[in-house]
Amino acid sequence: MEQANSTLSAAFSKFINQAEVKNSLKSGNEVILSFMTQFPDSLPVFRETLAKLYSTVFYYSDSRNEYEICACGECLSLENSDLLHFDSGNERSLAFAEQKFLELQEKIVRNWSECCSEFIPLFVGGMKFNSKPGGEWSDYKGAKWFLPEVVIFKTNQSDSPSEISRILINFRVAKGEKISELLKKAENISAASLVYEPELKKARILLTANEQDPKAGERDWERLVSKGKELIATKDIDKVVFSRATEYNLNQEFSTATIISKIKNFKGRPDGSGCNGYLYREGKSVYWGCSPEKLFSVKGLKLETEAVAGSIARGVNGELDRKNEIMLLSSEKNIDEHNYVTRYIVNTLKKFSSKISYVKTPRIKKTAKVQHLWTPVTAELKGSEDDTTTIIPVFKLISSLFPTPAVCGFPREVAFRIINEYENIDRGLFTGIVGWFNFYSANIAVSIRGGLQRNNKLTIYAGCGIVEDSSPETEYEETLLKMNNILTIIDYENQ
Repeated sequence: MEQANSTLSAAFSKFINQAEVKNSLKSGNEVILSFMTQFPDSLPVFRETLAKLYSTVFYYSDSRNEYEICACGECLSLENSDLLHFDSGNERSLAFAEQKFLELQEKIVRNWSECCSEFIPLFVGGMKFNSKPGGEWSDYKGAKWFLPEVVIFKTNQSDSPSEISRILINFRVAKGEKISELLKKAENISAASLVYEPELKKARILLTANEQDPKAGERDWERLVSKGKELIATKDIDKVVFSRATEYNLNQEFSTATIISKIKNFKGRPDGSGCNGYLYREGKSVYWGCSPEKLFSVKGLKLETEAVAGSIARGVNGELDRKNEIMLLSSEKNIDEHNYVTRYIVNTLKKFSSKISYVKTPRIKKTAKVQHLWTPVTAELKGSEDDTTTIIPVFKLISSLFPTPAVCGFPREVAFRIINEYENIDRGLFTGIVGWFNFYSANIAVSIRGGLQRNNKLTIYAGCGIVEDSSPETEYEETLLKMNNILTIIDYENQ
């Protein structure tokens, strides 16, 4: 590893001493140095020694297992403490974010080109669904997208027989900063990234449910669902998505490395395929999970999204699993709930695209404990088909699509108000979004099937859509299924 470390440092030194880079540093303007080089394929993307240098760590692996990324530290960030979810009253914040994003393109001095930008995670981060000041989500901003100081990522490209690993280093350089200091920072990053780390020890971690009265949760849920049905009956709303949480005490916290390892193991199993794995650590908090729902992804001008709504349990064997699948596909309640989401997505995309494709009959998407109604949707973003230099309207897409009826309800503004009024939990990043983007690509997931680890406590969350004929008992069982899915990710049954 010493040879790899010296090679990486030497490559950065060569980059920073190029005439173009030196001239940029002498200009007196703020510059973002962005340096990318190969990383040993044998090493995992998460490096404990590197992560210990930073309070912010972000991990993401896509649903197709085409790549995984791990980002540490902040070079700069676009953040907002307010929760800005809807187009109305949001134009100023959207314009500010877009301006800063475009300015970055002018400031960045790099050794990589747009031709290889498909998997370069330039900005990473997330956005909360809701949150009150203080509380368990206080380590996270309402919305935060940041350019990491270090990113390690692996891609599994179709034209290559093996993984390709890279490391990306971003430095924000102000006037007067010495080149020697930048070289020293790069050497420290190299040393921390390439040091050998022993295999993880499997410590037994115990979870104890923090509930005084287990039945109290069921009663609270019944009251909540009944209130939702009452509002639907009075035509105030068509659908509302309510959520609940269960808190566990831990005898010791899962390490970041352990959680990432468990996410990878879960995604490698048949019941975990098709999910986006994520982990977002800020300060003392770690929010992680495996989401079956993508808000959207973009490559060039091609956008992909999906409607995931309507659920039923997996069967204990193949015959019962198929029986449940048929029941779900023939459930009027679940089909109606699913169609709300699909119509909303398609109608929203019309302002971005005149070419939208989807199959009107939903399919089935299966996870470890649950199967969902699923409709994939694709769209061609406005712009010339041969124009690969169009910067994607990532902030407008987020603002328009999030939150979807699948996690909020319909009409979503009314549903959001009702959720904030009647739900007794702060969702924070649960049903929020996590992901990454650059100038020409993006992958943003809805951050469901997740848990928040903080101060030796693990809180897991689940919700379901409430419509006119919802049953509190049935919906409660659905939340239990989804919570068990989260416990499956950490493989708690086999601890």
